[in-house]
Amino acid sequence: YFRRLRSQYVDKKESGDESNFSVTCVNLLRCAPGRSELTLSEGFQKGVRSANKMISNMDLRVLNFDWHANTKALGEAGTIKGLWMS
Repeated sequence: YFRRLRSQYVDKKESGDESNFSVTCVNLLRCAPGRSELTLSEGFQKGVRSANKMISNMDLRVLNFDWHANTKALGEAGTIKGLWMS
């Protein structure tokens, strides 16, 4: 996934567009200690850090949003609203 992002934006940069750009990835997994998703979430964060080092002029960010916990607390409509407001 990050290789595809990289090649898409490197091609754009090489075409003469040197401007910075941002990409936000949304992590919907739980990031709490002791949760089974934590290892996968940490691997995703590590991948984002590596991609940030490889791709110049790119601001790659991660938004951690625990979909399950938010849906449980706020309901589906409240969760969707919260995600868009994040």
